[in-house]
Amino acid sequence: MSLKKAVSFFERIACAAIIMFAMASCSEPTHSSGLKTVTLSTIVGPSQPNSGLAPVTSFDDNNREYKGTVDWSPAVNGTFAPSTVYTATITLTPKTGYTMEGVPANFFTLPYLVKVERISNAANSGVVTAVFPPTGTLSITIRAIEGLAIPVIGETPVTEIETAQYTGTVTWLPAVNGTFAVHTYYTATITITPKTGYYIPTGRYAVPFTVEGADMVSNDADSGVVIARFPQTGGTVNIPAIRGLTVPVTGEIPVTVIYNGQHTGTVAWSPAVNGTFAASTIYTATVTITPRAGYTLDGVAADFFTVAGAATVSNDANSGVITVTFPHTIGTINIAAIRGLTVPVTGEIPVTDIGDENEQYSGTITWWPRVPENGTFAASTTYTASVDLSAKTGYTLTGVPANFFTVAGADTVTNSANPFYVAVKFPQTGSLLGGFEYYWVDQHDSLVTSSNGSAIVLAGQTLTITAQGSGYVVKQWYLNGINTGQNGNTFKFSDTTAGKKHTISLFVEKDGKLYNTNIIITIGTYTVTYNINGGTGTAPPTQTAIYKGDSVSLAGGNGFSKSGYDFVGWGTYASGTVVNYKAGDSYAPTANVTLYAKWIITPGREENPIPLSKDVWTDGFITSTTSEGAVYYSFNVISGTRYYIWWNDSYQGTGSKSLNVKVSAYYASNYRWIFYNKDSGWTSPETFSAISSGKVIIEVSPLDAGRVGSFSILYRTTSTR
Repeated sequence: MSLKKAVSFFERIACAAIIMFAMASCSEPTHSSGLKTVTLSTIVGPSQPNSGLAPVTSFDDNNREYKGTVDWSPAVNGTFAPSTVYTATITLTPKTGYTMEGVPANFFTLPYLVKVERISNAANSGVVTAVFPPTGTLSITIRAIEGLAIPVIGETPVTEIETAQYTGTVTWLPAVNGTFAVHTYYTATITITPKTGYYIPTGRYAVPFTVEGADMVSNDADSGVVIARFPQTGGTVNIPAIRGLTVPVTGEIPVTVIYNGQHTGTVAWSPAVNGTFAASTIYTATVTITPRAGYTLDGVAADFFTVAGAATVSNDANSGVITVTFPHTIGTINIAAIRGLTVPVTGEIPVTDIGDENEQYSGTITWWPRVPENGTFAASTTYTASVDLSAKTGYTLTGVPANFFTVAGADTVTNSANPFYVAVKFPQTGSLLGGFEYYWVDQHDSLVTSSNGSAIVLAGQTLTITAQGSGYVVKQWYLNGINTGQNGNTFKFSDTTAGKKHTISLFVEKDGKLYNTNIIITIGTYTVTYNINGGTGTAPPTQTAIYKGDSVSLAGGNGFSKSGYDFVGWGTYASGTVVNYKAGDSYAPTANVTLYAKWIITPGREENPIPLSKDVWTDGFITSTTSEGAVYYSFNVISGTRYYIWWNDSYQGTGSKSLNVKVSAYYASNYRWIFYNKDSGWTSPETFSAISSGKVIIEVSPLDAGRVGSFSILYRTTSTR
């Protein structure tokens, strides 16, 4: 049997099978005209152009729905010529009862064994255009590019490659000066040229090339230009921090394996750990590290490595055996009663530190509302103390349950699990309007007051003074030397003139003797003073509340600024980032107060971030030429929706990435931070609920400035990675 007849025989078998399948599986929509739309998409007729074979120019008996004619370009003179790209224009004519009306665009195909570069038809049309690969050639099938190896420091780069089907030239970026350098990310551009008898397939037969050892390989469809990005070349291990080795904590399981960008390691503990770390024990970890491919310990200095939280860390020169001694293990705080924090009393000075009265922890106290420096608690005020706790040596706040702590005399005491601070709300302080209590002091032979005989009240405020005690009779109340005619046990006083002073005199009789005491009343004002807290410019002018209940509208951020920061409001303390009031808030002071400007770092204005696709990991690279050492991404958010952001880097992840990164996020509309400089996002994502719809910018930069390498990032609206 001749080759031509053999090809024809097998083609007819394949075509018959395709026709039977199509006839058995297709349903035929019927038009109002009674004609049925053609449903057989596979055209059994034109054969593969091969050098020396005669072309098919028409076909009729291959199916029940249509027949066809074939025009070839370039024109065929008897048989197909070698090394020629032929285009077939196939004109399909529906048979009786059928129509092309309703046939979609690009509906028709050729049998699978007929190789075609591309095939197309218009909607409602039986004119089909098919472009074939060159005659007398084979498509490239070797995907793995041989002869191109991962860059190794000190070795000479490959510049040419060859396989049985193609050759290629290789250029490197950055350019290689003789041999590969240390700690460098190289990218190879391979330009492939098919050998005689081969071609680079296109369309649905396009070849995705591969390169062993590359982090990423890509080539465009229909292209023989291949881009291969490789991991960073090695050299002497030069990152001192041993990440993943944590301070032993009582009851926790010890780390036995560590993974870092340049090496892996095993950890042995002394004394041996039976399940979990014991309390009050000094542990020593012996870390034995193994360099990753391309790295060496030769050249590592003695005592080069570091471990966060360790008491001592040591290693010999050129050695990966590291001895790490930690402080003794610590226990969770278990003393609930916070001593040294007392109930606020009108006129008394507040405590600001719980001191050393608690053996397991210390703490500083911030009061709200703020008490002026060297001031006292105001009357008729509900105070809340924020106690910032610090665990003493040997103890930790990790493991402390929510609402664990107690304070004598408090209304409520709240704390989160594993707390850093405790919120303590106290009952309202006593009211000045309740009056003064008088009592008899025999040895002084006079009347005195518990407030030392003076008071300050706001204009319009009513002060009630009550004479209390036994064995005496109130005779007269005087105001500024004038008898008021009142002789009851209480006297009410009020004035509206700020700054004025008044003297109230009380005369009582006891055992036939007349006694007198005086109370000095000052009509005062409360002031709100502003401090721009490290900014430059002019602070807003002081505001004054004169009458009882008076409020002021707090100043805005005009007239002052701080380079690299945005003004976000006012706080009652200079330190920290807590914003107690916003500009324009209505505020009624209960004492003289100073408010401090609060600042937050201004995010960078990135104009061209890389768009992220939801649920899709996006690879990223930071090189020595990356602008400002950071890469910016963006995605759109919907107000009220919660978003989750993960990233894969050399610190945490799959082990395939080479750079440890920190990640920040901010709203593009107002440049307000969502989160800032987060170091890890693999085990637990960073998450937030969008406060407004719009664009969010993600900033990725090296944790250690100047480092380069690869990472990847993902965002989702579900909490699973």
